[in-house]
Amino acid sequence: TTYRPPYLFRPWGGVGDVSIRIRGSHPARLPLTFLGRKSRFWSNLAPILGRFFEDAVFVFARVRYSSFGRGRAWATDYPDSDLNFSYRLQQMTTIKVDPNPVIVDFTDPEIVNFPFLYMVEPGRMDLLEEEVQGAKNYMDNGGFILIDDFWGDAELENLKWNFKKIYPD
Repeated sequence: TTYRPPYLFRPWGGVGDVSIRIRGSHPARLPLTFLGRKSRFWSNLAPILGRFFEDAVFVFARVRYSSFGRGRAWATDYPDSDLNFSYRLQQMTTIKVDPNPVIVDFTDPEIVNFPFLYMVEPGRMDLLEEEVQGAKNYMDNGGFILIDDFWGDAELENLKWNFKKIYPD
């Protein structure tokens, strides 16, 4: 098995709070009103919150999805693009980055540990019902998906059709 550091950010933790995980500990819940309050106490809060994030790492996570037609469209340019993104993010920012990208499915319970997902070439995507439910749960709870690489209107229409399964309205 590959070692992966614990993830500090969960995009959700319930209504009105944020989960923060410190390496080797259980998630701590902080009310959003506490985190976002603009008061004279905010400057005193920064050193306390800094301890929560000192071991934070970003992990590049690629979505594996069901599709029709030839090949594995979800794996286009894998792992080169994932490694390059992680390397450049570390190089160009102050964000600490885990150099080992991961692949997750919408049905994987571990998806909650990745607030940022990358999806490539969704033009032949054909989500199964359990993937639809997993994608909806992920996005409803604050998850973010970067969707990349379309070849024409037909592929865009297919993506829209799949997202209509997730959000019919």
